[in-house]
Amino acid sequence: MVIPYSKFYGKVLKKLVLEAEDFTYDDILTYKFLCNAYRNFPNDIDENKFKEYIEATFELPDQVCFYILVSKLGNTLFEKDIYYISELCTSLTIKEVSPQHYLPYARFFLNEPIYSLIININENVYQHDYLSIFGAIITYFNITDLSESDYNRIIKLLKKMLNQEYLVLFQHSSTLEDIYITLYKKMLEINKNGFPFTQADFITVQTLKKYLATNDPELINALKERLLASENNAFDALNIIRSCLKIIKKYNEKIIPLELSRRKHYEKK
Repeated sequence: MVIPYSKFYGKVLKKLVLEAEDFTYDDILTYKFLCNAYRNFPNDIDENKFKEYIEATFELPDQVCFYILVSKLGNTLFEKDIYYISELCTSLTIKEVSPQHYLPYARFFLNEPIYSLIININENVYQHDYLSIFGAIITYFNITDLSESDYNRIIKLLKKMLNQEYLVLFQHSSTLEDIYITLYKKMLEINKNGFPFTQADFITVQTLKKYLATNDPELINALKERLLASENNAFDALNIIRSCLKIIKKYNEKIIPLELSRRKHYEKK
């Protein structure tokens, strides 16, 4: 019976890891994950692709990381850029990520839009390559327990490297009316999982209609820009909305009483 190249290579890796001069107690966990990967290695692996990708990953720890990832992700890993995968494995081992976390880290970096953004940066921004980008994200963010806020921080950071803007909540909002609709719908959606927004908060958002009904484009545009700017100081929908509520309340305190004072005695109140 002919042993597939990938299975043969798994045996070689196991032998090399055990015989490594710098093998330590900490390497036992990695060896256990490698053995598990070998035992559960998929039978339908594209052997030609495996050989191509494993040969592009040079150091022993990186090859072990790659082998473990292939055992979990199968041929889908070969759909991604070969050098991206190689540098990702190198980054995971350099940053001493535990092998039990290889899969969640890989899934994060292979999912969109993260994958395409990093590819784009590597190809078009001279100052940043795969290793520097992977390294920075792995160092400053806990990928295994990533909050919505931190996820959006990463997207904003990557977009900024490309001189692009990323809006968490208002990416499809270009007018004050768009902002009102977005706020109202998102508040309803968030309240399905709890009640962070009160009836008073919904009434506050409803007051945006007063500004939409005015014939003062300068006022409308100024308020719109202030609301859009709330994305600069918050990175998740909940806190962006809270910031917007504060802005609307301040505007209401200053503008609405002023508008009322301008009415003539014969105008309807």
